[in-house]
Amino acid sequence: MGGVLVVGCAVGSKIWFQDVVTADGRMLDSAMLKFIVVGYRRSDWTRAQLRRYFADVHGPLAMAIPGLRRYVQNFVEPDDQRHPPWDVIVEMWFDDRVAMEAAWRSEAGRQASADNANCLDLERTRWSVVDEIVVRGGSSWSCPAGGSE
Repeated sequence: MGGVLVVGCAVGSKIWFQDVVTADGRMLDSAMLKFIVVGYRRSDWTRAQLRRYFADVHGPLAMAIPGLRRYVQNFVEPDDQRHPPWDVIVEMWFDDRVAMEAAWRSEAGRQASADNANCLDLERTRWSVVDEIVVRGGSSWSCPAGGSE
């Protein structure tokens, strides 16, 4: 993927991002193609097992996919008021559809795709290219209270 510069800040153990800039100076933004996965863990796994597998195995496989510009794993957090049925939402950015399709056809893309069956319930898991519309963002962004850049 190459190096990136992240413009953001830290608040306690949480990190907030405003912009991500690649090593060649390109801003990652909504002009790129975004692919999401709404993942459901295997029925015999806990959420902790899925998270550990993503950190140790699946994430590194995904990071090896050529043309992948940004990769984000969003894991469901315990919450007394909300109980989503899914376990993870994965966000992947590519330059365009041609780059994404080439990525899936690559050896690394095939390996990462094949690994989905090792950790996800493929009967329930869904994926799609999405049209991301940023409603709030840009120069008005600032660190949350108590944050440091």
